[in-house]
Amino acid sequence: RYGSTGNMNGNICVASPFSIVTGTISGSPFCAGASVSVPFTSYGTYSGNTYTAQLSDASGSFSSPTNIGTLTSNANSGTISATLPYTASGIGYRIRVVSNGPSVTGADNGLNIIINPAPTITSSTTASDKCFSTSAQTSTLSYSATTNSPINYTITWNAAALAAGFTNVGSTALPASPINFAIAANTAANTYTGTLNVSNLLGCS
Repeated sequence: RYGSTGNMNGNICVASPFSIVTGTISGSPFCAGASVSVPFTSYGTYSGNTYTAQLSDASGSFSSPTNIGTLTSNANSGTISATLPYTASGIGYRIRVVSNGPSVTGADNGLNIIINPAPTITSSTTASDKCFSTSAQTSTLSYSATTNSPINYTITWNAAALAAGFTNVGSTALPASPINFAIAANTAANTYTGTLNVSNLLGCS
């Protein structure tokens, strides 16, 4: 009769009872600074827990993630209201969800996210744009922009200008610089300040 004795060594893999799956991120491409909803499903029992949505870099790496939103919850599903940072534009961003009660790092959303740059507007005026005589004239508010996309803008006047009859103006498309506006006759000599406000970028490019 033939036989043998000995020891058998091996590894036993035990799956963790905790995991987090990040859901579909809708809305890409996004503008930098935009709001984004991050749905997730988690597995396991959580206690005193906060879920945190994290953004990768433009290449999808989470070596130095950016926290973009949190949700305090012990539930096994939810949606985190997050805000994208004013970061570099890119087409390879990912979002994942992590927890701290216990510490669990979830898988990312599985698809690349595009973030386009928001516009920056630098308005510039001269003394003649602010100090008006009592005769009718046309003045300007000049600016430079990093985008050619149509965006919403308003010109908001200070209290002295409004009292003198100036009107706040706006448009859904940013015109070519400069913006011209009429100054009524018999406007008292004063310093009237207009502020160019920009919002709601359409396309971010």
